[in-house]
Amino acid sequence: FEITGETSGELSERGSELVTRAIELMRKGKGAEAEPLLREALTTDPDSPSVPNNIAAALRLQRRDAEADEMIREVHRRFPDYLFGIVGVAGLETKAGRTEEAARLLNRVLTRRQFHTSEFSAIACAEIDLQLARGEVEGALRWLDMLEESVPDDPNLPALRAKLLLDGAGRGGFWPFGRKRRRPK
Repeated sequence: FEITGETSGELSERGSELVTRAIELMRKGKGAEAEPLLREALTTDPDSPSVPNNIAAALRLQRRDAEADEMIREVHRRFPDYLFGIVGVAGLETKAGRTEEAARLLNRVLTRRQFHTSEFSAIACAEIDLQLARGEVEGALRWLDMLEESVPDDPNLPALRAKLLLDGAGRGGFWPFGRKRRRPK
C-alpha cells in the first residue's frame, strides 16, 4: 500500500475549520464539545460523508453508542463507497459476530493501493479487531506491524498494543514467543 498525508479537500473552508477544531477536541476526549461544531459543519457541508462520520465519533466519545451506530449505518447507506463508512459498518459487523460480512466489507477497500494515513489507520484497526474476533492473533499482529511501520505516530497504537498484549480475549500475558518485537511503551 502507498500511505500518503494528502487530504481530499472535500469540505468548504468553513466546514474544514469546524471539523479541524472538532477533531482536536475529540483527540482530547471532548466529544460533547466537538459535537456542536460538527453539527454546524453539517449545515455548511450537508453532502459530505466525513462530517456525519465524525459526528458518530463524537457520539461514541459520549458513550452514546446506539446513536453512533445508527449514524455510521446512515453514512454507509448515503455514501456506499465512502471508505470510513465501509470500515465503520465492518466494525459493527465484527462486534455483532458477523465476521464473514465484516471481511467482505473490508476486502472492498483493500483493493485500493493508496490511502491517507487516517484511512490506513482505520482499516488496520478494523482488521485487527476482525482478526482477533476470528481467533487469528498472528494476523492481528501483522496488521499492527504494518500500522507501526506506516504510521509510527498513530494515536491508536498504544491501545492496539495493549489489546494485543492481552491477546484480544482479555487473557493477560500474551506476546508471541520468538517474535522480535519491542514491548509496548
